[in-house]
Amino acid sequence: MSEKRVFVTVGTTLFDPLIEVTTNPDFLQVLSDLKYTHLTIQFGKGKYDPPKDVFGLKIDAYDYRPSLMSDIQSATLMISHAGAGSIMEGLEQHKKLLVVINPTLMNNHQSELAGALSSRGYLWHLDSPERFSDDNYHIVKKIDALPKENIKMWPKGDEWAFPTFLDAFMGCKDTSKSQ
Repeated sequence: MSEKRVFVTVGTTLFDPLIEVTTNPDFLQVLSDLKYTHLTIQFGKGKYDPPKDVFGLKIDAYDYRPSLMSDIQSATLMISHAGAGSIMEGLEQHKKLLVVINPTLMNNHQSELAGALSSRGYLWHLDSPERFSDDNYHIVKKIDALPKENIKMWPKGDEWAFPTFLDAFMGCKDTSKSQ
């Protein structure tokens, strides 16, 4: 049987409500029913002591690591706060990405980014953790059922766009690309 992994991240913030809804026994049962095998939780500034095995799910949790990339890369589904860094890392790795907005942060600034990317089809978002369990976790079931090839790809950036623009603006000849 192949592994199906969920990675939950709150970045460097305190976002215990997201941790609470993603460790709720009802949600863990849904993950088990969907044949997920692992749940990894990055809980940031919060306090969390996870059980090690619930409904057949292996659960691992930590506060911080120097890089989340290995957890992101191994995830089948990523559930994240709406921080720009976490979102971009998930999109660059072409993950099924559900973003949950933390409405308590700086005038709810995360909703603009999450809403814009959701409306363009790059991710799914919820306005708050309280909305997570609406309709018996229907959104997670919907995302899980979507074949990965149906996920809209995040476009690769042009690393030379800004330096080329700046060189042209300053009247400099660009020698870095010709070497």
